[in-house]
Amino acid sequence: FLEKKKKAGKSDSLRRAQQSFYSENSNQTPYIRAAFYTPWTVKTSLPDLEKNGDKLNTIFPEWFFIDTNSKYKLASKIDSAGLAVMRSKGLAIIPIISNYNSSLPHPDFDGKLLHTILNDSIKRRTFLKNIVDTLEFYKLQGVNIDFENIDEPTNDALTKFQKEVYTELHSREMMVTMDVAVKNNDYDYKSLSNYNDYIILMAYDEFSEPGKPGPVSSQRWIEEAVDWTAKKIDPEKVILGFAGYGYN
Repeated sequence: FLEKKKKAGKSDSLRRAQQSFYSENSNQTPYIRAAFYTPWTVKTSLPDLEKNGDKLNTIFPEWFFIDTNSKYKLASKIDSAGLAVMRSKGLAIIPIISNYNSSLPHPDFDGKLLHTILNDSIKRRTFLKNIVDTLEFYKLQGVNIDFENIDEPTNDALTKFQKEVYTELHSREMMVTMDVAVKNNDYDYKSLSNYNDYIILMAYDEFSEPGKPGPVSSQRWIEEAVDWTAKKIDPEKVILGFAGYGYN
């Protein structure tokens, strides 16, 4: 679950477009009230969306991936049932673009899969075009970048990628957001905040499998994470993401 005030300081045209969408389609609130949607847990995610979608105004569905064969084309896994419910609820649909690799022996976020896109300008342009074409075809409202386990010597490549995404989508009045882990050297928080409308702080998995037992998101840990991030990023851009799950 994610919640953040809709920011007033965007460029005028983008702000008007987003305000118009929210006022016409979404549940009336001065906040972005959102959730992640995972179609691979369809037996729980879809019923939850049907039951609770009217309590939200934004949804981040995990639909976009990097094609594991080409390593630079977009693999779209939009589920039509979820899309229909999101539209019926009047939600702003901001699909997640992830470097999760389900073809690995032990599926996980894959920095090597991401490497080609970050470092090859021609293939990156192809990937960006795939993103834009898909967003426009389905009339979606923007993207959420979720790149993790990044395997790069510096932060420069990721920041450059995000700048290109931001420039491309803002010219089409689409929202750009990004997920960042807590206190993680993979991200140049300050630079990335320049190329995102919002930064979603992944304040969860304080303890997770296969590590030792402990809280997924303890209150003190969340508060420390928010305070630390707010020193790196304009607090008005930070969306707090927290867990609604646990581990056995």
